[in-house]
Amino acid sequence: MIKNKKLIISIFLSLILLSFSSCSFFSDNSLNSKYGQDANYFIGLRLLSEGKEKEARTKFLLCVKKGTDYCSRRSLEELSNIGSVQERIKYCEKLISSFNDKESMLFCVRQFKEFGEINKIITITDGIDIGNQYDETIRIRLESLQLRNDSRFDEELYLWFTDKSISYEHYKFFRDSYSHTQEEENYSPEEFLFNYRILLYKKDYLQCFVKSAKLLSYIESNEITGKTQIISDLGKAFLYGNNNYNQNATYFENLAKNQKNNQIAFYYWFYAGRMIDKSGINYTKALVYYNNAIECSENAIQKDNALWYLLKMKSKFEFNKLVVQFSDYVEMWDDSTYFDDFFDELINSLFLNGDWPLFYEIYKKIDGWASKETVARFAYLSARLIDLGFIKVENGDEIKKGLFEAALNYGTDFYYRLLSAYYLNLSENELESHILRRMGDNKKEEDLSLEILLKGYCDFGFPDKLYDELEKVDKSKISTECIMNISLFLNNCSTEANEYGQQSIRIASKEILNTSDDFSIDYLKLVYPKIFSNYVDTYSEKYDINKSTIFALIRSESFFDPDVISHAGAIGLTQLMDFTGEDIARKLHKEEYSLTNPEDNIEFGTYYLSEMKRRCDDSILQAFFSYNAGITRVRRWLKSSLQEMGQKKDIPGDLFLETIPYEETREYGRKLVSASLLYEWIYSETPKDDFTKMIEYLMY
Repeated sequence: MIKNKKLIISIFLSLILLSFSSCSFFSDNSLNSKYGQDANYFIGLRLLSEGKEKEARTKFLLCVKKGTDYCSRRSLEELSNIGSVQERIKYCEKLISSFNDKESMLFCVRQFKEFGEINKIITITDGIDIGNQYDETIRIRLESLQLRNDSRFDEELYLWFTDKSISYEHYKFFRDSYSHTQEEENYSPEEFLFNYRILLYKKDYLQCFVKSAKLLSYIESNEITGKTQIISDLGKAFLYGNNNYNQNATYFENLAKNQKNNQIAFYYWFYAGRMIDKSGINYTKALVYYNNAIECSENAIQKDNALWYLLKMKSKFEFNKLVVQFSDYVEMWDDSTYFDDFFDELINSLFLNGDWPLFYEIYKKIDGWASKETVARFAYLSARLIDLGFIKVENGDEIKKGLFEAALNYGTDFYYRLLSAYYLNLSENELESHILRRMGDNKKEEDLSLEILLKGYCDFGFPDKLYDELEKVDKSKISTECIMNISLFLNNCSTEANEYGQQSIRIASKEILNTSDDFSIDYLKLVYPKIFSNYVDTYSEKYDINKSTIFALIRSESFFDPDVISHAGAIGLTQLMDFTGEDIARKLHKEEYSLTNPEDNIEFGTYYLSEMKRRCDDSILQAFFSYNAGITRVRRWLKSSLQEMGQKKDIPGDLFLETIPYEETREYGRKLVSASLLYEWIYSETPKDDFTKMIEYLMY
């Protein structure tokens, strides 16, 4: 039976030859033959949107009975939203019995809460594992137990507040539903603990520190169980709520020494190290504390966390010893990507101190241990420093070539791969092969019924369903081809609503980074689309700036959303502040304009970037940095970098980028360089030549 079902699904998928040329749908008859019983779900959605609830219910019921898993599930959810309360309850119960997972559980408890079905909430959530359910589900269950004065309430509430990190759902329950003694001096130990954890969630560290002695007394008297979440909270209260770091660290050291439970001792040692670290003195004691924390760690996350802080401390105070010991440390970590930001800061420090030979030495020690992207960065920078004579090695040309090849092949991001391709002078075919090479290692195990659902949303014309659906499901169960077709469909729907264009780019961008499949130029066009090309072409020519850099700027700043406003108040496609817009309007003699108008914003942003370029001695890379951080800072950084590298006038753009002290600006530069190069390569009729010219335009 299962084999027959899989065969049917496979036949469905082979017949689904989607047309992504528009946002509309085909006739029902043509789609019925492709989707079989699953078509009933999509037809039901359309009937429901037309107000034909009775006809829609008939279609949903047919899909529940004979459809594939995902369409059947979504049909049950729709049935749970229409009809009488009793009918909706019936289909909720069928949903939870058919698909008993945390998603269906949350859906049903929300529905039952709306209906006032308290007993049904309690019944379906009986026996659930608090650690493996959504906090909202737990909150609704506890509210129901409290309303029924159920004897299980106190025990389950205590478990929820002590076994998990405090979330908004905990806070909401405490604020809106939890009944406790009003006077703090009369709190029970449990009430005191709940209040303490909520205060910490609200970052009231001072109050938590003041109350910590009482909490510790409850733990010592066994009135409260000292679970790891609570000890971690204590550590944060001491670290952020009081500045007697050395005294508090010694106190935590004593607690750790008297603790037989390694899980608890880990947090005492770890926060003792953090306190000494924050004090800025007696770093050797902090190293001892971090080492002790590592020895007590009982999972990879704890160990990597303590090791990260230990490496940060050693890089500040025992740098030369750290370089010698790197081989030992790299074998200790579990998640190599966790340390990427450590290596990012390390690279910046190496440039600041002019420790050129250490780039190559560290590369050799971390090769095979650090993340692929970190290894690629060290390989590329070692090669460049050999090329420029900062690092002296025998057989320099051969080693340099090998390092560029390592950066090209290891890189999981475009920046170092593209620059390495330039220095290796790859042929046109080689360049294309490496640009389109897979970037991730995530193997797919496609769920064919899930792909039917997603493709059906496209064929039947429901773009509004796709992005939320993709956010809910496991994307490792969806083929790259299916995801990119969804991106294409949403791209074609962007004429109906701008948000579909941004959704298209986000979906395609995430998939390109994670897929274990090679991809096509057509896929890259979805990641780097040319939206508003008429305005970009016009104003890039008017202000004499390469149009690929303008597309890169708009994509990086706003994902082509003309209405977006940042937290800082930057507006529109090129993210200009109001006062910047006013200044540009005055210079361009424009009395009427709107920064949310695509044409106005693109003209202003192009003009502004061209002005930054002119003021930065015609350097587009420095103009990018100035756009992000301000030209005064960039000039100061450039002066400092010239001194660090012993240069009088010029510094290669790729090396200048690494010397910038702000990680945000460094990453901004990498993104814009990569995007500019890819726009130039993707849309060029002579890609190899234009790619080479663009590198030189950006970096020299």
